[in-house]
Amino acid sequence: MRTAAFLATALLLGACADAPTAPPAPGSLDLVAGSRAVLVGEATDTLVVEVLSTTGSPLSGVAVSWESVEPLLTITVIDDSTRSDGTVRAVVRPGPRVGLQAIRAVAGQLPALGISLETTSARLGQITGPVVGTCGLDPAGQLACRNQWNGDTTYVLEGTRYTELVDLNTLSDRTDYCALTEAGQPECFRWRQGFHLPPDPQPLPGTTPALHGLTGNLLSACALDDDGAPWCWGEGAYGVFLTGDTAFSARWDRPTRLDTPLRFQQVALGRKHACGLTFLDEVWCWGADSRGQLGTAAGAPGTPRPIDGLPPTRLLAVGYQDATCVVGTDQLVRCWGDWRDHGLGRGLSGDGFTAEPRVVQGLGPVRDLVDTYDGFAALSTSGELYLWGSGRFDEGLRVPTAVLPGVGFAEFASRGAYNQACVADALSQAICVDTWVAAAGLGGNGLPADRVRAFRGFPEP
Repeated sequence: MRTAAFLATALLLGACADAPTAPPAPGSLDLVAGSRAVLVGEATDTLVVEVLSTTGSPLSGVAVSWESVEPLLTITVIDDSTRSDGTVRAVVRPGPRVGLQAIRAVAGQLPALGISLETTSARLGQITGPVVGTCGLDPAGQLACRNQWNGDTTYVLEGTRYTELVDLNTLSDRTDYCALTEAGQPECFRWRQGFHLPPDPQPLPGTTPALHGLTGNLLSACALDDDGAPWCWGEGAYGVFLTGDTAFSARWDRPTRLDTPLRFQQVALGRKHACGLTFLDEVWCWGADSRGQLGTAAGAPGTPRPIDGLPPTRLLAVGYQDATCVVGTDQLVRCWGDWRDHGLGRGLSGDGFTAEPRVVQGLGPVRDLVDTYDGFAALSTSGELYLWGSGRFDEGLRVPTAVLPGVGFAEFASRGAYNQACVADALSQAICVDTWVAAAGLGGNGLPADRVRAFRGFPEP
């Protein structure tokens, strides 16, 4: 009897000794590294989240997931579950929006860990130039140029203040820029992608009245005097300078008034043609007409022609690739000229152009419009950004495409910038989109392009 009782007690004690110990229960998630202010378009430092038990000890093997509803925010997960030190890691590239962007780390039934990433960008009133080596004006008119090939350095010109800025030549390793001073006088300078000094604008020869409404293409620039007369300089190919001969290329080293009685509230230059918006809200164009650039109205070669078939017009944009788009008082976009990459649809004619203005399909009411060298960009009345054209070879967007659904912007910060469209929020904080990269990422053609990487902000000078 005693032996049986002893054996029973021994078995009971053995069973108790071999029983598994329950693992400590998870108690909390904590961010231990990586949350900081980051420039729009750049990845954060690696986010490190630690999972602790109810007693404060790190736990390994706990699955952690990541969540966010921020438009275009991407999360690259490094660890699916916690390491031996209780941590998991992920790299976050915030979406293209200035401000606080929210993500969450989630582990089972624990309360989710909310993480706020602050995204920043400099306040810029105007931006122009190629994607690498862009120049811009801050809201006070201070000129600065950014060199991404030199440690992403921004070079600031102290002193003179400017009101407008345009780039003229971006097809080589240097870019020519012109700007208007606060007194309306044009000054120009050259900025190379390897420069290590602030820009050095120089006045143009001659005397001009105060100018405004600066516009340019890769060869020339124009602006308007207070009466609306256009003054131009540079190389006026294909009759853009109204010299009477579309085959002759005039070169003017100083601003010269064009020989026309027309007066404009806006002018815009393309590669082979130019257009102006009169004070009667009519559009007139001149220059080459090989791709329907001058519309359907008859006229003498080398003279401006009215564009028929338009409602009263309030905005004008001329693309470098022989197309023109306008916004009417009905807030619809109409385009004519070379339509192959400009949102006018396919099959209009075997020649690939139309001289008749046509409404661009796929766009609602529009409040602003710019060209992007080989395409166009528009802001809807709700502030959404649309692109079309904007592609090399065959990856361009054939129809207007919303780039940042759900993100609203106040205005364009760029007009005619080479292969980029820059938008600004209500505080003038600027975000630019590389239109070639965005077109490849949105076009659905299998190209290895990351649409998120098309966006970038600007560091404070």
